[in-house]
Amino acid sequence: MTSSLGEIGESIIDEVIEAYEESKWQQLSTDTKDSLEERFKALSYPKVIEQKVLDFIKDHLDDLPMYAHPIVVRTLLRNYQNSPLFS
Repeated sequence: MTSSLGEIGESIIDEVIEAYEESKWQQLSTDTKDSLEERFKALSYPKVIEQKVLDFIKDHLDDLPMYAHPIVVRTLLRNYQNSPLFS
């Protein structure tokens, strides 16, 4: 999150800090929140975060069995066509 995904020198963290400084660290307005959220999505952070979470879960599957990582789902559904439960 601290790295820049947009143009050189851009960081969503810097923009959030700047917005809070402008509002004197009070609650942000709805317009400001919406603007930051759109900026967040435009910089592809959601995909980066999703991939980092999936990588973490993959690396810790033994400790996190409650999460349905795509690898686990594929393993569970392998050959489901041949299963009498799905006939």
